[in-house]
Amino acid sequence: MESLPSPVVYEVGYSDHSFEEISDTLPKEKAKYILNYPTVYLINDTTKQGKFSIYIGESTDIKRRTDEHLHGDIQKNNNWKNFASSETSKMFVIGHSHFNKSLTLDIENKLMQYMTSVDAVRYIFNRRLNQQNEYYTSDELDDIFSKIWQKLHRKNKTLFPAESIIRDSALLRLRHLIN
Repeated sequence: MESLPSPVVYEVGYSDHSFEEISDTLPKEKAKYILNYPTVYLINDTTKQGKFSIYIGESTDIKRRTDEHLHGDIQKNNNWKNFASSETSKMFVIGHSHFNKSLTLDIENKLMQYMTSVDAVRYIFNRRLNQQNEYYTSDELDDIFSKIWQKLHRKNKTLFPAESIIRDSALLRLRHLIN
């Protein structure tokens, strides 16, 4: 398989001004994968106990979806109100030149699976599984995901431990379930 392009992983404060920052600081060649392509995103905040509360989502229009979370969802759900009112909430937005709706759903799903094995995560607000069947770029899922995880790990080693740690943790939990 040919070498895959690197994903774009951008961390920004979670607020109404997030996309101004992206537009102002990210080179246009990278910004297009965040602003014009399907994306996966992870909103996180630390709790009083030093653990993380997170939400993982995907969208074909990240600006619109973030606006919905910040202004509509806070009316219906305290989790969104907490994210919106916190000065420490952050959002990781992930883009890639090969992203399509099916691939972003699979990346979102795999992120949720991995995050359940992270000791620093107290709560994941969404738990729906959207596993896809075969599609045009399905054979690239594992390679793209590993590149994404490595970039996330470089940005926050507590929230995104080394991938080998996550895999070992998942295997350990599976062994306990089997025995």
